[in-house]
Amino acid sequence: MMSRQLGSMLIELLIAITIFMMISFAAYKILNSSSNIKNTVESEFHSLNENINAELILEKDFLQVTGAGLKTNKYYQNVFKSPSNDGYKIKFLRHGKQSILKENTNDYLLVAYSLEKNNLIRYFWVDKPQSEKFTRYKQIILSGVTNFEVRFFDENSKWHKKWPVDTNNSKGSLLSSSTNNKTKTKQYPLIPKAIEIKIVTESNGSSLVLLPLPACLDNDDFKTLGQ
Repeated sequence: MMSRQLGSMLIELLIAITIFMMISFAAYKILNSSSNIKNTVESEFHSLNENINAELILEKDFLQVTGAGLKTNKYYQNVFKSPSNDGYKIKFLRHGKQSILKENTNDYLLVAYSLEKNNLIRYFWVDKPQSEKFTRYKQIILSGVTNFEVRFFDENSKWHKKWPVDTNNSKGSLLSSSTNNKTKTKQYPLIPKAIEIKIVTESNGSSLVLLPLPACLDNDDFKTLGQ
């Protein structure tokens, strides 16, 4: 009789342990799944936040773009180019001072963007007033980028993959030439009316940013070069 009761208690104990292990395993699965969901959401949020920050930096730069030329060796050189002559995806001049060196700078800031080793990189140059020497700084604004493209919308409502469209054509990309005091001067290419920026990342896929650029330039922004 005692052995029969002991055997019954042992069976009940084994059943209880089995049920407890099943409940514990299910609880572990639920907690682990919740933890994974939390980590995934946090990762996605962090990635999305990086994309938003990069787009804000791009927007800040392009909404202050200017058609002014950069004065080098006593001449004004147009710098709104894509691709640029020195290998950047796009290079341009924008309004606004940036004094990371705690020094006075000129009224314009030279900026360029490039895609290098899956990093979207912003370059900017800081110069001192009345100086032709520039110091370049590098800023990685977004990682995990697989593609970075720009398109330009002109005054004829056409899209182009590079800018200036045609430096030998006075329609669209160049202003008219004029003669003054027997010196022929040619005004520099206009900036486009708008720019479309396409960014493709490993985590968030493709995103498009469409930014209108200043349609008209101030008189101070028209720089000429003696020919």
